[in-house]
Amino acid sequence: MDVEKTETFKIYNTAINKFYNNLDRLESKLREKKIYIFGTSTPSCMMLSYLNEKQIQVEGFLDNNISRTGTRFRNKEVFYPSEVLSEYNPDILVLIVSGFQKQMIKQILSFGYTENNVEIVLDINKEMNDYSHFEHNTNNQLSESEMKKYQIDILKKLDDVCRANGLRYYLAFGTLLGAVRHKGFIPWDDDIDIYMPAEDIIKLRKILEKDSRFKMITQYDDYVYFGQGCCLMINNEVTSDINRFPIQLSTGISIDIFSLYGLPDENIDKYIAEIRRMEADVLDAMYSEEKYKKNLNKLNEYLLSYSYDSSKKIGSVLFPGYERMLYDKKDFGEGIELNFEDGCYICPKEYKKILEMYYGDFMTLPPEEERKGWHYNMCYYNK
Repeated sequence: MDVEKTETFKIYNTAINKFYNNLDRLESKLREKKIYIFGTSTPSCMMLSYLNEKQIQVEGFLDNNISRTGTRFRNKEVFYPSEVLSEYNPDILVLIVSGFQKQMIKQILSFGYTENNVEIVLDINKEMNDYSHFEHNTNNQLSESEMKKYQIDILKKLDDVCRANGLRYYLAFGTLLGAVRHKGFIPWDDDIDIYMPAEDIIKLRKILEKDSRFKMITQYDDYVYFGQGCCLMINNEVTSDINRFPIQLSTGISIDIFSLYGLPDENIDKYIAEIRRMEADVLDAMYSEEKYKKNLNKLNEYLLSYSYDSSKKIGSVLFPGYERMLYDKKDFGEGIELNFEDGCYICPKEYKKILEMYYGDFMTLPPEEERKGWHYNMCYYNK
């Protein structure tokens, strides 16, 4: 995609361009080798699609996930690494684009292969920790407590607008858990997650169009696809750089608002398969702005074809693996208010049931080594 600018955000393509340029650079080598892709992640699938577009043969995927091996994924067989690598073959070339590349390379070398048999198409960890292309002054960086204060301001604005306009929202994921278990942020968490019916998100964006401070960024109007039906509500008083492959953008500090879609009463497996196919078409087309937008429009149209208000089942099956996020709409209902930091906000009526679906024994704290945030952004005061 080309760099896009609006009044609220700017998309960078540093990593995605490097990803496709590296594949182009390797083209002659790839045509001479037996190609395997290590992992079945979204970037791995994007790589397969691009190679298919260039008519470069890929033999299959390698994956340590035993539940995947022996199956077909994207019309390619998935092998346990030892099935392919146990007998040395100098013609094999393994392509990697993963945050676990060190472990993958070590495993490949353990079978007697050399680094000549491996190509790191993109160093994900390096790219996602490099903020230099955003060109912001790190001396103006917000502290974690300052970030949380701005996020609470956005949450308060969301609550006010929704109550005034009859829109529905619910605290979700770690924010819902924080409200129940900590009466506020989970101490090691650093963001706010919200659920809203997709139709209400579209209405909210319209309402905020004339607001000079608060805005919405959605996949429905702005062509920014984060997955999971995620949209952003931003406060543009401060800047946030988001660095999460394949998305890199600068915008205001934000909270995540996840779309709740109406779901079909029957043939849910067919619906899931169709959504997965259409979503793959979106991600696979990121090398072409025209194809990307066309495919995203098709996906949005299909997602919105099942009305939230007329559906008994709601949720989202967008990546990664959110089939478990299928709910009975009555479990959300009109909601119930719970304390979060210094305010009261709407939560699903059956919030315990919702939390158990996602976390299991949600009142038990995780091991200390797992008490950390997983987000890729830095926030700065505007100059």
